Amino acid sequence: MTKSPYTINQRKYIVFVLIICLGILLLVSSLSVLKSLLSAVILYILFKPMFGLIGLVIGPFLISYFILLLKMYETHYMKST
Repeated sequence: MTKSPYTINQRKYIVFVLIICLGILLLVSSLSVLKSLLSAVILYILFKPMFGLIGLVIGPFLISYFILLLKMYETHYMKST
C-alpha cells in the first residue's frame, strides 16, 4: 500500500471543499426549479382566497391571459407609433 502525500487533516479539508463545491453547483443548477416552486406558492397564496382550491388552476390561466393581452397590446399599439 502506498502512502498518501496528504495528511488526514488535509484529506478532510479536500473532501470538505469538494462537498461545498458540489453543493454550490447543485444550488445554481436548481435555481430555475426553486423559482418555479416559489411562483407556484405565490400563485396559491394569491388565488386561494378568491377561488379556493380551484384557484390553483384558474390563477395561472388568468396570469398567462393577462400577459398575452399585454403582448397583444404591445405588438398592436406600440409598434405602430
